[in-house]
Amino acid sequence: MQTEAVPAQPRIAVYRLGETARSLLSPGSRGKVFATISAAIYMTSLKGDLLWLAAEGSAMHRRCVQVVGPLPRIHADTEYAVADRHLALGPDLILDFSRAPRWPLAPTSFLRTPPASTLPGLLSAAFSVLIDLPSPKGFGGLIPRILSGANDGIPSSPVVWLAPAVRRAWPAVRNVVRACLSLDFPRLLEHAEELIGLGEGLTPSGDDFVGGLLFWLSAWGNAYARPSPLESSDLVSFLERSKPLTNLISFTLLADHAEGHSFEALHHLTDALLTGQDGERIRQRAGRLIRLGHSTGWDLLTGVAAGLLTTAGVLSAVRPDSIPLPSLHPS
Repeated sequence: MQTEAVPAQPRIAVYRLGETARSLLSPGSRGKVFATISAAIYMTSLKGDLLWLAAEGSAMHRRCVQVVGPLPRIHADTEYAVADRHLALGPDLILDFSRAPRWPLAPTSFLRTPPASTLPGLLSAAFSVLIDLPSPKGFGGLIPRILSGANDGIPSSPVVWLAPAVRRAWPAVRNVVRACLSLDFPRLLEHAEELIGLGEGLTPSGDDFVGGLLFWLSAWGNAYARPSPLESSDLVSFLERSKPLTNLISFTLLADHAEGHSFEALHHLTDALLTGQDGERIRQRAGRLIRLGHSTGWDLLTGVAAGLLTTAGVLSAVRPDSIPLPSLHPS
């Protein structure tokens, strides 16, 4: 009597994976699917660490596992287990990452950065590029106001032409930017906390704005081998207070931003800014960033714009109101 063959489990090849995702997929690790959307499958380890699956060509991040072809259909709470560089999702699906390379993103090298004394002028030259990007979404409509504050002070008038969520956020954003201009970092974090959880979706706009700001401060500190202007204890306390104010996915990304880790497009843009690249290169990289999510890229970019004011003030060793910046005016 012939025994019927048992069909093999379907396998999906992994294209590449981020450093954190690779460490979380060590042999014997287990977890479950936390949430699914059309563009990603979010998973948490037994210790609560986040990683996600996304299709090849999606925005890369240190927690991302890019798979070849379309994402499989997986339900929330599906359990996963790792063995021999294979990820088993439920009883019927295996992802093979045995040949997948790790995402090779190098940090900005201080060997390529211009002298710190020249950075304020280089950043000021980039401002005209950032305010000229087309069709801003989310907090992006605030960029002209933020950058104009370097010369004229941040206006108090409401932003009536922008979306209701941005109008609600503007008072807190304005206070964050004023703290940036005065180099008052405890006050910066105090007002940033008011923005956590503000907005809709997996990563609210307020979280992304604050994340972009924290990422920039970390990135320029690393590039110039100097500590971030934010006190470590203040930042840890801020993150602890922020955790219950938003969801797990957004908080994890916020904490990553504070540590200097983000999506590939934001790394590339900050690299262009910190290494004194020309306006066209900055425009190209900013253009890639603003295509991230519905408004995530714009919100991150707006946070970077606020951070530029802080960096210029710290590195120039002059009063913020004497930084040589172009005259900009909000729409």
